[in-house]
Amino acid sequence: MSLPSYLLSSVLLSWIGVGVYLIFRWLRPEVKGQRIMVWLVIVASLIIPLFSPLGDMAGTHYHAPEQLHSHKTTVDGFIPPAGVTINEFCHCTEPQTRDVLLYQASRFYDVLLANAELLSAILIFFMLFFFLRHGIGVWKLRRTIKRYPVEKIRIGKHWVHLVRGFEEVSAGCVRLGKAYIFWHPDLDRLAQKEQECILYHELSHLRQCNTYEKIILSILQGIWFFNPTLYFFRRELESLSEFQADEFATRHVNSKRDYAHLLLKVKSNQDLKLAHFFKGATLRKRIERIVKGRPRARLPLIPAAVIGLCLLFCGDLAAQSYITHSIQELEVYEFMAHANEETGQEEFCKKCTYEIVCE
Repeated sequence: MSLPSYLLSSVLLSWIGVGVYLIFRWLRPEVKGQRIMVWLVIVASLIIPLFSPLGDMAGTHYHAPEQLHSHKTTVDGFIPPAGVTINEFCHCTEPQTRDVLLYQASRFYDVLLANAELLSAILIFFMLFFFLRHGIGVWKLRRTIKRYPVEKIRIGKHWVHLVRGFEEVSAGCVRLGKAYIFWHPDLDRLAQKEQECILYHELSHLRQCNTYEKIILSILQGIWFFNPTLYFFRRELESLSEFQADEFATRHVNSKRDYAHLLLKVKSNQDLKLAHFFKGATLRKRIERIVKGRPRARLPLIPAAVIGLCLLFCGDLAAQSYITHSIQELEVYEFMAHANEETGQEEFCKKCTYEIVCE
């Protein structure tokens, strides 16, 4: 499978996956289950096109212009001289005059075929660009951590490294070999109980492996930089991650009311500069989940997951069928365009044309 074919297939499958995920989310399983389904959709969209029975695009392949001449001998008399009708050149035993392909020039197809190599080069360039940018970002973050004082602290049963004086973010965390929590100087103005809430919140992000999650999404951006569903999945994962971190923090501080009050306090107090604390989900939704608890699931996790996977598999079959047909039509157009340029022929037997293009 060519790179453009694979990218097109994975992107289309991811669009179908969004619909599958929205149905799954409507069933309202737990937050962890929703995050798992998001990753199942992403992984399936990347892996299934490689192993699908239709992955070879029904056996079709592009013919270079110089190969068209060989088909004149492969199917004797298939490409007729100008002015010859379909009945006079068709090699079928019983020619079907109604089953005719009429060549019509398409500017879109012409541009696509003429710049196929350029488009592939552009795709590869953007892939390398995003990979390189991600690598530089991780390297700069490692160097930045070394410039700030780091102390080892214990949160519950877990040990983490607290990076003090880091003013680029209010409160954040990263796992680069070791677990780091960034601590803005303004956080020291909060009460001890409120500081514990934030520490448990960030500890949850470390336990969720959000760092590795973001690294994978950054790498995936090099493949799907033009795919809008990637940004939907990224935002959805951020929201679910915040919900899960809020639940984790409230379980350990044993006070939903105090935690909700903290959210309101840091949001209303602009001097605290805790905008990062609200990334990924709105304040209203987070407080509603804290106060009211998780919404009741319409279906248990396992049945919901089975339904989601079945829908995703059916979506893959539909996506592969559509892509196979689209690429085949492009190849047929390419064949007829070269034949028309050489002979002026505008009518082609559909059966004979597909025999040559798809052989």
